[in-house]
Amino acid sequence: MRHNILVADDEEGIRFTFAEFLGDEGYRVETADSLPNCFNKMQQESFDLLFLDIGFGTENGIEAIQRLQGLQPDCKIVIITGSPGVSTMVEAKKYGAVDYLVKPIYQASLLYNTKKVLNS
Repeated sequence: MRHNILVADDEEGIRFTFAEFLGDEGYRVETADSLPNCFNKMQQESFDLLFLDIGFGTENGIEAIQRLQGLQPDCKIVIITGSPGVSTMVEAKKYGAVDYLVKPIYQASLLYNTKKVLNS
């Protein structure tokens, strides 16, 4: 089964790198550069996994988790951040994120976590 993954991050380098690494492993990958684009993509097609950046400038990814889960309850959400904090991790998991990754995220770690989340 070919899994569909959405990478939502305002950093072009993250979107490109994740798409390359995951695409090379056979995943179908879409990207979104903002929360509104993320919502639009999730309204248009089904995803198995969403990598969601916590911060999109003034927009907050954690606050969006519940709305995104309302659109696709079966889509697993993994938060990615460059500004880690215990309280942020706890809050993300409280809202329904299944995992929390801290940038920089290396290829081996990304692929390991993707397989772990999709197979759980």
